[in-house]
Formats: sequence, C-alpha cells, structure tokens
Amino acid sequence: MVAADYGRGRPELRLLPSTADLFHLLGQQRCATAVLDIPIGLPESGPRECDKDARLLLGRRASTVFSAPPREVVEARSQSEATLRWRRLDGRGCSAQTFGILPRIREVDLALDHWAGGEVFEGHPEIAFLEMAGQRPLPSKHTGEGRRLRMELLSLYFPSLPEEVAAHPSLVEDALDAFACLWTAGRIADGRGRHLPSDSEETDSKGIRMAIWY
Repeated sequence: MVAADYGRGRPELRLLPSTADLFHLLGQQRCATAVLDIPIGLPESGPRECDKDARLLLGRRASTVFSAPPREVVEARSQSEATLRWRRLDGRGCSAQTFGILPRIREVDLALDHWAGGEVFEGHPEIAFLEMAGQRPLPSKHTGEGRRLRMELLSLYFPSLPEEVAAHPSLVEDALDAFACLWTAGRIADGRGRHLPSDSEETDSKGIRMAIWY
C-alpha cells in the first residue's frame, strides 16, 4: 500500500504492508483528515449514487471507477463466490479487478468499526486530477504524457514530489495517486473539499456516508 502524508513536516511517500499499518500510522500521527482511494460505505445492493456521478463526471475515464460491492460480497473468498453473491443481490457480477481489491475494502470497512481517530474520507485520484486541471480531461496515467501532466499538476502543490517519485521509480503511478489523495485531504481540511453526489446524503446500513471527495 502506497500512501502520502505530512508525517515529518513535509509531504512524503510511505510504503505500508497492510491496511492495519495505515490505520496505526493515522493514529500515531493523530491525523485529523485522511483520504483513501478505496470504497468507504457499502450498499446492500445496487450501485452507489457517488459511483454513478463519478462516471458521468469522468466521461472517457469512467472505467477508472470501480463499483463498490455490497457488504455481503466483500466476505467472499473467491471471485466465483463473489459473483454468485453479487448476482443474487442485484444481477451484477464481480470483475477480476474488483475481486483483487475486495480484501482492502473489507479491511477498511472493519477498521472503521473501531476507529476513534480523525475523519476518514473516500477519494478518487482521477477526479482530483480532473479538478486540478480545470475540468480538462488528461491522458491515461499509463502513458508517459499522462504521468508527466499529473506530475506537473501535483508539483504546484508539492514541490518535493519529483524527489519522492525518483526514490521509488517502480511506483510512479501509485505515488501520483497517493499525492492526489493528499491534495484532496488538504482541501477537505481547509473547508474547500467537494463531494459526489453534491446535492444529497447517502449512507449505508452502518450509517457511514457514501461519497467520493475531491
């Protein structure tokens, strides 16, 4: 897991083995605001409004938004089991990509049950980059041009970013996403954060708000 924080007075990249280590770090640093690129707040069935709005906003980059699985699905231990559960609930299946992040979603969902630290929000790097770019769509981050443009945007806010990325050349895309979440956390902390859906409140069965912040 790749994260970015202000732990030692300046923005820096951290490599964390697990979600538990992430929440331990948040507690140690007494972070008031944290943004995770992971679904927070899980539906009983059907798509979340924030996911639908995020796809509409991103347009051609809509495929970067994963459907948040129903809470019953995150307990599945195989992709076939996850697909059976999901189809029983609302007719959809579970893609390999979504199944790959189910353990992280499950860990965050469980961690929030006992979390007593600062506020934890869901973010989406591509929505953050779209906002940074003045609603101008960017090329895929998997292209050299896409990475360069994201680096330029983030460097306006984090001058030390190139140095951090250079120290982890195999994690460039993850590092850019992590700093995009840190950018979002700063906006929320300053009272400038926005969220999808923008005009309604949607909560899950635990009372957790289902919203994507940027």
